Amino acid sequence: MIPKDPTWPPLTCCRHFPPRLADAVIDRTSTAKHAIVAGGALFALGISNAVLTSSYEASNHPVGYAEGQLAFDGATIQGYYAHMSSLDTLDTYVATQLIDFGFIAAVAAVGTFCATLIARGFGRGSLGRWAASFAGLLLIVGAGFDTLENLISFVMLADIDGFARWIAIPYSSAAAVKLTAIAAGMLLLGASLLGLVAKGIRRLAWSSGLQFSDPSADEGPADGLGPWARRQSSVGA
Repeated sequence: MIPKDPTWPPLTCCRHFPPRLADAVIDRTSTAKHAIVAGGALFALGISNAVLTSSYEASNHPVGYAEGQLAFDGATIQGYYAHMSSLDTLDTYVATQLIDFGFIAAVAAVGTFCATLIARGFGRGSLGRWAASFAGLLLIVGAGFDTLENLISFVMLADIDGFARWIAIPYSSAAAVKLTAIAAGMLLLGASLLGLVAKGIRRLAWSSGLQFSDPSADEGPADGLGPWARRQSSVGA
């Protein structure tokens, strides 16, 4: 059972660690440079995903990405490899695994620069900055497990008929964590972006006299803490 004590180390880490990572990037980067690098990361993600998908299709792998990676069964994976070997496209699949490292780097870059760019639009200590920062951390974790999955796959590809079948379990486990982390990270990043858009609309409405409360008040006074962070601090006091 998870303790409700907000000073419990894992809860404290989740509350403070992601925003501090974002602050470190934001404090060292101008907004213009940050936006350029984030745009480059998104472009790299799109290109690498297109190339990766094309190469995977050319390899004639019998099933889709997720189904193939989540087999959790060595004999099944050996069957996939045998199928591609019979079509003489196993080398293309190996090349696809190498191309995947470019996609991994792009995901990590999006997690580092795009997430922190969105976080930049929220005040320090605000829920929005925490959400965007945590989304970035999830993407980086996903990229790390994608790397681990690829490395394990090379062990299997080195001997497609004789590799120990139990290796499929850590391989598929790494893939499961990767897929979950990247999917959750992208969803949370999208939600953070929507929150930032909503904040901009509120600010525009306030400046136009259509609402009476200043949206910047959500980010807190000179202590740099938004109301969410201040509530968390008061609970732990």
